[in-house]
Amino acid sequence: MKKTILLSGKTLHLRIADGFFSRARGLLGRKLGADEGLLITPCMAVHTFAMGYPLDVVFLDRDHQVVKTVSSLQPWRTAGAAGAHAVLELSSGQAAQYGLSPGTVLPGMGRDDHPANLLAADGADRQKNSG
Repeated sequence: MKKTILLSGKTLHLRIADGFFSRARGLLGRKLGADEGLLITPCMAVHTFAMGYPLDVVFLDRDHQVVKTVSSLQPWRTAGAAGAHAVLELSSGQAAQYGLSPGTVLPGMGRDDHPANLLAADGADRQKNSG
């Protein structure tokens, strides 16, 4: 699933990894552009094993409020945060560019916009329209 949000006046295109395989793969074999991010949910810790470049890692609670940021997490490292429910991975330096720091809430990502709720709503809409 993909979603686009606006942060600090800049567009951020999110790829959402909310299934077993998409979360397990993460960014392996992929590189992020300056306006791209990977939102992994549920997730409270990440690793950069086999990554060839550093990442900014933003830990979010269930309401998509930033609880911790890790700037330029180098390859072959791990990071986690207590209370995190999702992780946003960005190209190194982009968390600051988007103004992401503890307390920031990702816009358009409230509970009603959570991927699981979007999928449930899509299914309900399809059932209404098909009946």
